[in-house]
Order: sequence, then structure tokens, then C-alpha cells
Amino acid sequence: MKILIVVFLLSCSVTAYTQSKARIAYSRENVFIDNADKIDLIANLAGNHHLLGFTGQKKTQLFIFNTRLELQKKILLPFVLPEKAEIRITRFNVFYYLCVRARFGVKFQMWKIDADGSASDLSAAFEKLLPVTSYQVEPEFQLVPYQQGLFFTYHSNSADAEKNTVVLLHTDTAFKILAMHKVQYDFKKDEELLRQETIMFGKYLLVLKTARSNTALEVMKVNLATGFTIKNLFYSAGHLYSQPAAHYNAYDSGITVTAQLTDMGRYISRSYVFISRLNKILIEQGKPAVLKAQFNKNTHSNFLLMEGGKWLCLTQGYQQLKKSGQDNIVSYQNYMQEDSAMLPAVANPVATNIEKYFNWNIQEHGIRFSLLDKTAAILNERYEPNNKDFYSILPNKFTRFNIGDKDYLLLGQRFVNRRNGLLMAYANEEKKLDYINIGVNFRNEYLLSKCQKIGQKKIIMPYIRWRNAGLLQLTIE
Repeated sequence: MKILIVVFLLSCSVTAYTQSKARIAYSRENVFIDNADKIDLIANLAGNHHLLGFTGQKKTQLFIFNTRLELQKKILLPFVLPEKAEIRITRFNVFYYLCVRARFGVKFQMWKIDADGSASDLSAAFEKLLPVTSYQVEPEFQLVPYQQGLFFTYHSNSADAEKNTVVLLHTDTAFKILAMHKVQYDFKKDEELLRQETIMFGKYLLVLKTARSNTALEVMKVNLATGFTIKNLFYSAGHLYSQPAAHYNAYDSGITVTAQLTDMGRYISRSYVFISRLNKILIEQGKPAVLKAQFNKNTHSNFLLMEGGKWLCLTQGYQQLKKSGQDNIVSYQNYMQEDSAMLPAVANPVATNIEKYFNWNIQEHGIRFSLLDKTAAILNERYEPNNKDFYSILPNKFTRFNIGDKDYLLLGQRFVNRRNGLLMAYANEEKKLDYINIGVNFRNEYLLSKCQKIGQKKIIMPYIRWRNAGLLQLTIE
């Protein structure tokens, strides 16, 4: 009788509540992932959730769950994935594109996957876009959803060493070209480093770059129709800018520019946080702020929340990649894909989240959480030594999402005996930061970089346990 009772309890423990009124739901069953090299999630696709398992030299596994997290079907997609393939996913409301290219290859496979799992080969139609520009297009391009179609964007080679040329092809969902935009902006290829390019509302291109050996930071806004450009330049003698990012502010249509400043030429360098708020024509709204104590006390990771804005992350464990004059890490504010008006136009299609570029040993160092007002003054903060005495916060595993008028930060935790947990942080009505431990199943490893928002109050993410995988859904109430 005792055995029957235990089994009954286990079978019913699909939903649980935390003290924060956050409801947890797991998928009704785990699925077997065959040594997947990569796992991805496309959530809320016409009511279905697609869990994908990519394994080289094998057909891609597709598991379809319904809104109750019940497994509906398992499908093997009709193509064999090349070894170490480059994979890009571009989603719409009822379908998504799956673009595959073999490592160092020149041919692309383009598949359209519908909500029911049916796959259509659109490679031939997609290839018709490439001959128009194949003689001058660089390998990196991006597909950006826009209205009922998308932007196919790429950098075109230019003979002018002081100009960057970006081409945007506006196409329908069948890759028929509807319009073409070609814009140029000032960019000294031998001296400057491109940090971020972002399409805003289909009308503007926001550009962020560093110059003068990284001692200057410049933000530019280019009109796609006319090429007219406005700009603002920040210069800091004796300091280097790193991890720069530009964030769109929905509440005033302005831009917040953030970066890490580091002393130059010292044996022991110190780092600071730079923040500047700009209006929609890039005029500074007050004096830029420099937070000088954010990396004190052996702090390696800073999570900052500005009133009315989003969680930001700056870390000394950041590893920068450089290729062809570009920093291939685009600002991490887009990994939740919730800013539909502001999506990355040029990015490394594989490295779309900052998680992969943390130093994996930084969880042994301090973490600082800070709440800032709109002038970047500190309202409330918490320092966590993260010395592994009881548990460790994993700053390389995080995501953020917005529920109502609050922006939430969710991080991974590691307890003794390699038990996993989740920590949620947000600002309360008293302008203080609250921290809540989410009581998840500690045996699972949660893939926070794949987390997506569904509906108004829910987020969903995949988890793995050995070769099994499933879905975790959180409802914030």
C-alpha cells in the first residue's frame, strides 16, 4: 500500500507553487534525446511547443507538445544534419524557418516547419536570393522577421575603406523580393570595431562601434530610406570601452548605452560601469554616469536594472571574439525575442546569447545586483560573495523576461552534490530588489538561454537530465 501511495504522489507532482506565487509545471513525460549536439525550443507555435534535438550525421528529432505540456508526436525531419553544422532558426506565429549549412560550406538548406511538424523544402527559392549578391556577400547574414515578411540582411564588400555598406532585402515568406534598401555609414575598417547593428521599426539602422583603439564609443542612427545619419560620440582618455550595448527604451523611445570602462596602462586595472541615456535623436538626457564601485570586492559579474528598463549584465569574465573588424556578439537584450521592434540585423547566427562567452570559473567570484533610477543612481543593491560555502549562483546561466510592468532576472544555482536550482530577482513597489528561490526539480539542468515568454504571464524553457529532455513552464501570478 505504501508503494502505491508513493507512485500516486510522483505521478501527480507535475505542478507546484513557490512562495512567490509562481506556479511551476513540467511536461507530462520526458523524451529521449539521442546524444544531441544542440537543443532548441520554438514555443507557442499556434498553440504547440517544438523541442528540437540536433545531432550531426543524423536526422533532427522534433518533439511536439501541446499547451498542457503533453507530448503529441515525435518526428524525424527529412534531412540529415551535417557534422558541426551552422543552424539558424527564424520564427513566425504559425511556422519557422530552419536554415542549415555545413561547416565551411557554401550551400544552404532552407526548411519551413509548420506547427504540426510538416516540413517543406524551400532551398531552391532561398538560393535565388543569393546569386544576386553571391559575388560580394560575406558568409554572415541574418533573417529578421518584419510584419508579414522578413529582412534578408548582409554586409556588402565596398572599395571605400571608410564606409560600411549594409543591404536589406525585404521579402515575403516565400522569399520573393518586395523592396531593397542599401545604406552606407562611416566606418574605418582598419581602425574601428563594429559592436552592434539593429533594425528599428523597419525604418532605422542603429549602429554601435568603438574607435581610437577602443577609447571611443560611437552610436549612430541611419535612416534606411534616405541614408541620413545622426550620431553621438563618447571619448574617455586613458580608459577602454568593452561590452558596449545599445538598448531601446519603450517608455520614451530613447536609447540607453552601456559599457564597461577599464583603466589603460596600469599593472592592476580597475573596471567601471558606463551608462548614458539618449533621446530618439541621440541627444544626451543628462550627464553620462560612471559607477566606480561595481567591480569592488572581487566582483566579476554585475546585473543591473534601471527603472523602466531591462536587466543588463556586465562581467570581467567576458571573452570577446573578433573577426573581419566585427565583434560577433550582438547585445544580449534580444535573446528573449520580446523586442519585436528592435531585432539584431547582423549577428553570429550560432552565438546568439552571451552565455557561451563567459569564463566558466567566474562563479567562484562575487556577483552584484543593483537597482538604478533613471539617472543611474543606485537605489538598492546586493553583493553575493559566491564562495561556494553553501551554494553558487551561475552568472553564465541567466535569462530575463517582462511580466506586466516588471522585468525579471532568472539565474541558475548550484547547491551541494551538484543539485540545481533557479533564483529570480525583480524590483518591488518599494524600489528594492526581491530575490526568490524557485523550487524546481534539482536533478534537471535548465537551459535558461532557450527560455521564451508565452502569453502575458508565462515563460517556458527546456531541461535535460542525462539523455532525457522535457519542458518547464513558470507562471508568474
